[in-house]
Amino acid sequence: MSVIIVGATFIDIKGYCEDTYLPKGRNKGNIEMVAGGVVRNVCENLAKSNIDCTLLTLMNTSSNDTQMLDHLNALNVNTSYIKNTEDGTGMWLAVFNEHGDVEASVSKRPVLVPLADIILNNKDLFKTCDGIVLEMDIDIEVVEAVFRVANEYHIPVYGVISNMSIAKDRKSYIEKTDCFVCNLQETNLLYQQSFDSSDCDQMISYVTDRLISKNMVITLGEKGCVYISKAERGYLSADDVTVVDTTGAGDAMFSGIVVGLIKHSSLNEACILGRTYASKVIGSKENVI
Repeated sequence: MSVIIVGATFIDIKGYCEDTYLPKGRNKGNIEMVAGGVVRNVCENLAKSNIDCTLLTLMNTSSNDTQMLDHLNALNVNTSYIKNTEDGTGMWLAVFNEHGDVEASVSKRPVLVPLADIILNNKDLFKTCDGIVLEMDIDIEVVEAVFRVANEYHIPVYGVISNMSIAKDRKSYIEKTDCFVCNLQETNLLYQQSFDSSDCDQMISYVTDRLISKNMVITLGEKGCVYISKAERGYLSADDVTVVDTTGAGDAMFSGIVVGLIKHSSLNEACILGRTYASKVIGSKENVI
């Protein structure tokens, strides 16, 4: 099985509070800098699941990016199409409270427009792949190029996001995805509704009548997820796991779902696998499984 992954890489700067988080005060804790980004996390998860991965992204030439690239190469990810540009890598700064939840964050988004030409000039790369993972809120030129190639070769596209404020205006592209995964807050933005995570039946009924992807999964954090397609729909509870760090849990959930779907599992079975992936991440300080 092979997957082409298109999106942004980030360097994450994460601060962990030792005591009760003070919004306007100095917080004692630890700070670490790690490789991050939705698609980079997904790429690593898929590679560790024995999926052949090709990552299409841009990076800077900093030492942090070099280490990130070396790590991906060690996982046998095909990185030969990655180009270096001045603004190729994004940065994410986040502060976590004493419970491991994000209290505040700032994101510097990269510029990925050159990726569009890389995709269109290397269309043969896509001919034999089993699926494309696409970060839906990156530069629109890149999104358009991906769907142009996916349509030409009839390749399923699995959509993931990092910023719904951008992605919510791209419903025409989300409708072309084979699967789209988002959390409750992102679903509220997408549908301009205020869904309650405790009323899953109402959410499922509403989204079923307005389904914008072949398969849609809405993650509900500690309450699990709902999944909806024309063929099946339902609710899946979360695993009982001690929370260490929720960073990357959504990316891990998405990764498991993709692995399930490209292996032709049912949507329910794919979500169960996604739940397993997410639980592994939540119970550690790692962004990936």
